[in-house]
Amino acid sequence: MPAPGQFTEEFDRCVQQVMEQGHEKGSAIAICTTTFQKAGKQIHIGEAANVPTCYYMQGPVYYGGFSEGKHKVYGQAIHPMKTVHPDEDIPERVYLEEELRKAAETLTGKHFGLDHWRILPEPNVITKSYWKDGAVHFEGTVDDEIAELIKNNGLKGVSVEVDWMRPGGSLEWVNGVAPKNFELSNLHFLRYFNPGDPKAFVRVAEAHNRQYLLEHADKIFGDFEKKVDYLLRELAEVKREQRNFVRIHGYGGK
Repeated sequence: MPAPGQFTEEFDRCVQQVMEQGHEKGSAIAICTTTFQKAGKQIHIGEAANVPTCYYMQGPVYYGGFSEGKHKVYGQAIHPMKTVHPDEDIPERVYLEEELRKAAETLTGKHFGLDHWRILPEPNVITKSYWKDGAVHFEGTVDDEIAELIKNNGLKGVSVEVDWMRPGGSLEWVNGVAPKNFELSNLHFLRYFNPGDPKAFVRVAEAHNRQYLLEHADKIFGDFEKKVDYLLRELAEVKREQRNFVRIHGYGGK
């Protein structure tokens, strides 16, 4: 049985023929993709199957569930760069700034996913996405299990899915395969794979509010004993995060 997202035999033949003309594999895939799209031909095996799908340059991703709960998160989804995936059909992908600017808000309302394998149900939703300071930023909500993965440094990073197969979308060769006029379909949390963009990240917003609580502890907690108890718990949480950081990355921060 073919793996989900595997190219059809006809598409593979097209890639081989274009490579025989002197093109690199990434360029050949871009050329064949444009040709097949214009002709309305099938590119991936099983892509016409009646299941919810989205494409990350290699195939369909299916829906699956996790737990209840709701936590706010924020982060950066992707920056302009070239990503390298040597074991995949399109090994080098170039994300151009002008294209990311155009696509930044298309993440809004989409669901988060896990490991480019399944799409997570509500409350795992991106509530806002936008371009700022050279990156696609996002805000959203996640369930209890995902929130714990984030807090405990259980993720290697995050990774976008790009739908370049929508009407008007295309792949072009720009020192690598560059998707154009695409939509950002989903954002996936990565447990087992290294992200293409190492600067992309996700944080739980509860930690973002820590500084405000520390600065306004007198008004919030009132009596001295409650404030001391809160500060001791916060100190323990900061130390725990530092230990996790050192365990994951092998060094400490300032």
